[in-house]
Amino acid sequence: MKKGFTLIEILVVVAVLGIIMTTVVTIMLNSFKAKNRTDITNRLEAGGSYLIMDLRRNVLNSIGSEIICPVGGVGSSMLVTNRFDGQVTNIACLEAEAQVASGSFILSGSGVGVSGCNQFISCDTLPGSGEVGTINFSFDMYSMTGSSAPDSYVKRHFDNKVVVRNY
Repeated sequence: MKKGFTLIEILVVVAVLGIIMTTVVTIMLNSFKAKNRTDITNRLEAGGSYLIMDLRRNVLNSIGSEIICPVGGVGSSMLVTNRFDGQVTNIACLEAEAQVASGSFILSGSGVGVSGCNQFISCDTLPGSGEVGTINFSFDMYSMTGSSAPDSYVKRHFDNKVVVRNY
């Protein structure tokens, strides 16, 4: 009797190894995609948080009576005057460039874009005085990774309400 493996036994082993390898590769690819999406989401969250923080800082450091809001109370830009140095800053959402700018500084980071600029700023006035009492910022941020893969596109909506210091 000869010792060795038959052709059928070898084919069964190769088929089982092929199934195992396919499963392992699929799991690894899915974990890489999930990590990539998580990294993009984290970058988006960090960019949105930074943007909200800077917008709040600009409003809270401004002279409340000298805030110039969009006509009709809703729009894509506003002017604020810094109470400490008197500098006037234009805060604008530039949808064509997919960014938010404060003066000459671009606040939205690289790798992310901004949309929803037509409703970026809305101002509410104080009853009786006509001065701005609260400013609402609303915008969408999305990933701009350069990849066309659906897994690399992430979009998040940000809203923030800032009460103006009127003193």
